[in-house]
Amino acid sequence: MRAHPLFALLLLTISAASADTFTNKEGVSLEGKIVTADLPNGEVTIFVDKYNKEFPLKIADLAPESQALIQAWWDEKHPRPADWVQPNAAKTLEFPDLPNCNHDDSVAACKIHIPANYDPNKPVPLMVWIAGGKGNHNIGGATSLAGTDDFVCVALPYPPFEGRDIFDRQKDGGLAEFWTHHKTMLDAVHKAIPNIDPRLRAIGGFSNGAHSIAGYLNQVEEDFAETFNVYVFGDGGAYEPDWQRRLQKDKHAYACWGETSDNKKMTVETADAAESAGMIVTRSEMADTGHKFIPEEKEKVKTWLLETVLPARLSSQED
Repeated sequence: MRAHPLFALLLLTISAASADTFTNKEGVSLEGKIVTADLPNGEVTIFVDKYNKEFPLKIADLAPESQALIQAWWDEKHPRPADWVQPNAAKTLEFPDLPNCNHDDSVAACKIHIPANYDPNKPVPLMVWIAGGKGNHNIGGATSLAGTDDFVCVALPYPPFEGRDIFDRQKDGGLAEFWTHHKTMLDAVHKAIPNIDPRLRAIGGFSNGAHSIAGYLNQVEEDFAETFNVYVFGDGGAYEPDWQRRLQKDKHAYACWGETSDNKKMTVETADAAESAGMIVTRSEMADTGHKFIPEEKEKVKTWLLETVLPARLSSQED
């Protein structure tokens, strides 16, 4: 039995568990074990040894004591969000054991915004932002692309460049070191918000941010592909990108560049590589624009993300 992932079905088999008594509101009882439970959708499946059979049941049809058993089972198997994870909440997670932020030498930290429509019992999509230049962790870069209603938004800073900028690290493999830094932050985000939807995990960046995303795809592609499935390249990308179709097929990418930007050729080649890897690619040239990610283009990305990518990916069956 497989429910749509939108309802966060937790599918576990408990073969060694002792039987419990499940009673409906009419007083009819079954001695059995919970096989699957889908609290958001109000369903549970009980295996009854006596009949060697599974019985799908509606939780609302059961007596309060039986509903409490199912809730306790769910709570044990299904991690709950951190206490601070509430609709419209803003949070800064600090990582004192990591190197300080590149842009201001402050303690390493990522900023998070929880969407207005957040429901702890439903999957929630993710948008991660990496800024250009020296980086920062201003959440506005993420919310400008995803809005504040539906996506968990996260902003990641860079660790110290240490004399080797993003271009250098693209060429010498040094972005893998940066990925370790960012992955540590992202792991903490997922721990605090365990219901992030695996079907829509987006990452976007401008300039050095886009260079970083494309560089990660070059250098740590398998790990990166497990973490994200939507990419936004804002006037930036990778030199000689070459990505694996088995990892990237049917993922979504948006590549935009300024008509007069020095990064135009790189960004177009990055879009070409994404297409060759089987991604569903949207391209956009910002007319009469140099090296910028103009507000009008960010609105176009938001429309693409909310009206094209969101429904397409939420109709998928990715685990």
